[in-house]
Amino acid sequence: MNKLAGDTTVSIGQKLTKTGIPRQTSGRRAAPGLTAKRRMLFLAALAQSGVITEAAQAAGMSRGCVYTHRAKDPEFAREWDDSLLQFADSLEAAAHQRAVDGWLEPIFQGGELVGHARRYSDSLLLALLKAKRPEYRSTPPAQVVAIQQPKDRDPVRLARKIAFALAIAKKDAERGAG
Repeated sequence: MNKLAGDTTVSIGQKLTKTGIPRQTSGRRAAPGLTAKRRMLFLAALAQSGVITEAAQAAGMSRGCVYTHRAKDPEFAREWDDSLLQFADSLEAAAHQRAVDGWLEPIFQGGELVGHARRYSDSLLLALLKAKRPEYRSTPPAQVVAIQQPKDRDPVRLARKIAFALAIAKKDAERGAG
């Protein structure tokens, strides 16, 4: 057995998905059902990638099968939501790191590396401020509470917002480097 990031254990018969998440392989079609092992694999992969289809593949199940189990098992649905919140937390941590700590960007002169410059993402910093402080939002705080409060609790929506902010920051960084 091998250890992956996030203390995920990989057995010898397992392969990895594109993002390095283990998935079950057995040479035959996966049997239906959510075993304890498949449940653990699915939830660990979901917390790492935030992608339902990829997490289902990691557990040797179809996307439809995991949704069926989610609808039938409230405890599994709660664990699913917790995994998505864990993924959203990791996205928020990555956004914070790029906005506050920055990253080192190489500096070249005449085709040779002459040093590094620390770069920061102002757009990510603003997105984080808007998420945490109502006074930085473009809509008045009373409207935000009345309109968006139920949506802010949706872990999938939160993960999408953070992923969108990261994509914008990456484009901004690429434009600044180009």
